[in-house]
Amino acid sequence: MEIEPALPLDLERMTFELVAELHPTTIPTLLRVCRRVHAWLEPLLYRVLNLDDFNLIRAIDFSLKPPSTESQPPQSLLSRIYQWYNPPEPVEPPRLQFFRNAVRHVFCTIPDFFANADTSWQTISHFLRLHPAVFELAVKGYSATVKTLPSSNRKQLAKELRPTRLTLELCNEYSSVDLTDPFFSSVTHLTLLTPCTLTRQPNWLPSSLAGLTHLCVTEDIAQVIMPRVFTTCPSLQAFVVYWWEAPIPRWRRLRAETSPQLAKDLSDQLRIAKNRRYSRMVGFEMQLERSAYADARIVLVSVPDFFEAWERGVRSGQDMWVCVEQFIASKRRGEREQNAYILVTGEPWGFLSDSEIEEADGLESIIPPSFCSGTRTKKRTTCLPHFHHPHERVP
Repeated sequence: MEIEPALPLDLERMTFELVAELHPTTIPTLLRVCRRVHAWLEPLLYRVLNLDDFNLIRAIDFSLKPPSTESQPPQSLLSRIYQWYNPPEPVEPPRLQFFRNAVRHVFCTIPDFFANADTSWQTISHFLRLHPAVFELAVKGYSATVKTLPSSNRKQLAKELRPTRLTLELCNEYSSVDLTDPFFSSVTHLTLLTPCTLTRQPNWLPSSLAGLTHLCVTEDIAQVIMPRVFTTCPSLQAFVVYWWEAPIPRWRRLRAETSPQLAKDLSDQLRIAKNRRYSRMVGFEMQLERSAYADARIVLVSVPDFFEAWERGVRSGQDMWVCVEQFIASKRRGEREQNAYILVTGEPWGFLSDSEIEEADGLESIIPPSFCSGTRTKKRTTCLPHFHHPHERVP
């Protein structure tokens, strides 16, 4: 039964959409309010797809099934022979156009390529093949070398894919990535992450990507390509150097919720990891200042869990590139010094979370005290009194 609106439709729609954007987990419940609310909010439910969710994969698999032919009358022998030589045009799944219009951001994990019975990956691959122009794609476990394996063992992305924004967590070295592959031809925002240590210099630069404007790589590869990255990519607007840290497994976080001691141990581990990342970022920043490659478009970023921040960012509208562009713009407006590089604040990509800034009496409780003196010039320190970035102009 359709409920008569008590508010003008445009205001009612704005209210429901605002609630859905602020609290995405409520969308399935809100869809049951009435038909018009269902029509408004269903696209928001599928705007960001985390395909590590098995229930979501099952729902997509059901939606992509072709129309049933069970109710059609049996065909004669002549009709079947005719269709054999004149096959009908393939019928698109009824929900395919909806997915093409609604889905903007997709996250998935490529399973081990020997797990051939993985039906979930078959559904994911089929969905991506039907939606090759997805705006943003983030993939864990990507391997370029899988193409050399026997086809029966391949677990690779559909060759038809042409995303605009692409994030790849590599399961092998950067040197295996072929940026001349058509898969990269439409990419404007590229992120390449690896937990592996670089053992040899890659034989590529992103110069083959004509439309590339934003590039993010981990620190080890940045050391190699930085001398040439801006000359080979003159259209580059932002170059992000990311410090990789293996995220805490979900099962450990859940266990920590049931035990004060485990929670304390986990908190200590996170604090030590944060201090370690910050020390490496400060060292890189100091090295950058002394080099000939310093550029206002370089931004240093590190968060505890990249893909958790990625999902929060695309759902809230504050993705990494939005935060990075705001940071660079603040330098151009003179709000920060030109040699500011570390992205300290800005949920969810800032080095410090909003809650850490609100709860701390001083950043000495967050950042190692050893960085507050003696490691930088007298003019600039790494200690952040009153929660200002070290390069912000404090009134």
